[in-house]
Amino acid sequence: MASVENPDEWDAAARQVEDWLRAVGVGSQQRCLELTLTILKEAKEAQGRQEPTAIAMETAFRKFETWAKSVFPEAAAERAALQALVALHGTQPNRRQLATVLEKACPSDFSEQLSKFRIDASPEIRLSKMTARKMKYGPIEAIAQETWHRFAWAPLFQALVIWTAIFLFLLRWLAPKAPL
Repeated sequence: MASVENPDEWDAAARQVEDWLRAVGVGSQQRCLELTLTILKEAKEAQGRQEPTAIAMETAFRKFETWAKSVFPEAAAERAALQALVALHGTQPNRRQLATVLEKACPSDFSEQLSKFRIDASPEIRLSKMTARKMKYGPIEAIAQETWHRFAWAPLFQALVIWTAIFLFLLRWLAPKAPL
């Protein structure tokens, strides 16, 4: 019933999940949409009192942790997710392999390829479950942009040239004459 009451929040959650899946590197558009719908369905079932975007992103990240755990079974879930992200971006898998991201278990050949690109030397890093958004500064940004685009540089350079000429003239005129 919550989905009928606030469809805009679920639309925002769907966009957020889809952006996150693309950032992770999920294969095709069709696969990304399938996963988004699956994640939203699971999130709606487990919603409770949480915001749709928060529960949808938690569901997506939990699915990714489960998938990453199939690639790196000896690591903790969050650490496995971090290692899987690094390996996905480092190995640059083909489209067929990317289509298997977030399957129940990673295929053995793809898992082996990702396992070879393992990095354990980093400190513990916490991953954000939200995608980055462009920051808007409101009217201050608009004023700064307008000022920057309308600012005339020619008068500034003219004044600089004039004052430099006056300074050099006064320097030459007031400087004591050196004996020859």
